[in-house]
Amino acid sequence: MAPTILSGDYVFINRLSYLRKEPVRGDIIIAIPREQGFKVIKRVTGLPGEDVEMDGKTFKLDPQEYFTLGDNSEVSIDSRELGFFDKWQIKGKVFGVFRLSRFKYMSL
Repeated sequence: MAPTILSGDYVFINRLSYLRKEPVRGDIIIAIPREQGFKVIKRVTGLPGEDVEMDGKTFKLDPQEYFTLGDNSEVSIDSRELGFFDKWQIKGKVFGVFRLSRFKYMSL
């Protein structure tokens, strides 16, 4: 997610953010990919029901699926490789970053 979030940064997440509302385009989320044991930080770029073009093919997102990308898309491992994220895989919304190297807090 460089340059927004760098390796070693501490992120603050709101785990209750999506209990009553849906993620919107541009939100930075924490999610767990299907059949994986790790968490990823990605930006929501495709919403449920939308058409998404990937590698020259067009896919229609299901009613509970989201398409995500990393901010550094040239090297990012995101929905292009991990697949789409269902709403239940999204664990929270990132609302702040603390950069320890500069003792700096950034609100997102």
